Amino acid sequence: MRSGKDGAVLGRVTGTEVGAVLGFDADTLGDVDGDGVPDVLVTAAYHSARGEKSGRVYVLSGASIVRPDARAE
Repeated sequence: MRSGKDGAVLGRVTGTEVGAVLGFDADTLGDVDGDGVPDVLVTAAYHSARGEKSGRVYVLSGASIVRPDARAE
């Protein structure tokens, strides 16, 4: 994840399935879990969870992927 302000890396998410294309789409969801940090929806377009290239969607806690010092902005 990069800052919209200056492009600095705020956090990083990596997948475990080769070729799943994690991060094909990503968007903020607002604060879904109520911890004060916006959460993120991320897709893995070609994940094989339900068959070849069936895809998968993840909702990630923003607090778990954004550096604490980057949250104050």
